[in-house]
Amino acid sequence: MERICSQFQVGSSGFKRYLGDVLLDAENIYMLVGLNFNIVALGGLGALGGAIAGAVAHVAGKSASDPFQTTYSELPDQIRQQRVWGRVADEAKVIVLPRGSVKSVSCSIWTGCTIKTDQAKFVLHISPFGIGKARRLLEKYGWTAEAA
Repeated sequence: MERICSQFQVGSSGFKRYLGDVLLDAENIYMLVGLNFNIVALGGLGALGGAIAGAVAHVAGKSASDPFQTTYSELPDQIRQQRVWGRVADEAKVIVLPRGSVKSVSCSIWTGCTIKTDQAKFVLHISPFGIGKARRLLEKYGWTAEAA
């Protein structure tokens, strides 16, 4: 498991941009939901809102291949014990994209990496200088990244 970036966006709107590590392994992509850029700019903290809730479902009652939202404490021990996480609160929200839910991954030096599922689009904000490393990490874990 390795960290690919530290910012992501849900959908196309810049209002749904989050500061939080994005990690991947051979089976899943994990997005640690941190601060919303727009809430921080307004000077306060708030709920995650409908952006994430609309894009992913909670664990209960969903197919194993659907994206879902959980908390850090609900992740399996072998995932939480990976050193790449750093310090994370148990109640921190995590979006999990199982391999079966990912329809496509594309990378561009202009837009970063875009991950599409049936439910939503996720944009990983990666600098033009880091896009080559991101592609290599995706390939290392068996994810196919197309050029955008």
